Amino acid sequence: MKETLTKYYCIFKTKTSTTENNSVYTFYKDDEKKNTIKKSITFSSVRLLFEEPINITEVYAEELGMFHSLTKTGDHTYVKTTPEGHKNTYYYKNGNLQNPKYIQE
Repeated sequence: MKETLTKYYCIFKTKTSTTENNSVYTFYKDDEKKNTIKKSITFSSVRLLFEEPINITEVYAEELGMFHSLTKTGDHTYVKTTPEGHKNTYYYKNGNLQNPKYIQE
């Protein structure tokens, strides 16, 4: 019998969660299944608060159950863009987040 590791991400403010089973992720909102994700989640939007996203081109937005693009725009500077075009800029110094800017365009 093969044992399966299940990963579970939960954001309490928005009542969302993501579970992983056999490399397939399921996104839930208010305990209702909303989306199935078949590609790997390697970096999350919350992780941007704690770690510089070196060589990362997309992040998983746990509260929305979707991926946002991530573009390096300068030394230690990154812009995260939602599918709707909302942009957030993240600045890092010595690997630590400095002053993120949240801009809705």
